[in-house]
Amino acid sequence: MIELLEKTAQAHSDVLKNPPPRGLFTDYGESSLNFELRAWTNRYDNWRVVRSELATAVYDAVHAAGMAFPFPQREVRILGDSAAQKASGARSGDSAETAQKEK
Repeated sequence: MIELLEKTAQAHSDVLKNPPPRGLFTDYGESSLNFELRAWTNRYDNWRVVRSELATAVYDAVHAAGMAFPFPQREVRILGDSAAQKASGARSGDSAETAQKEK
């Protein structure tokens, strides 16, 4: 991954050759390994565009290499609202559907 980051930055026309771009392993994430790319440009007036282009190029390079970015996935459970259950006539532990069938 470090090599991929550095080669991607070296290929960008606005990234300086000296000092060379550096890819660094920074941390273990919740479900990821975290890396950082450090690169210099002399396009001070346009550094945000250079940064954006590098981010896009890294994204494309990661996918081209057959890797993917981990995104946390959460499971959401909706617990029954006791007021809604009472209004529907459901007993504790019964679903609203069960309460409807009993009516």
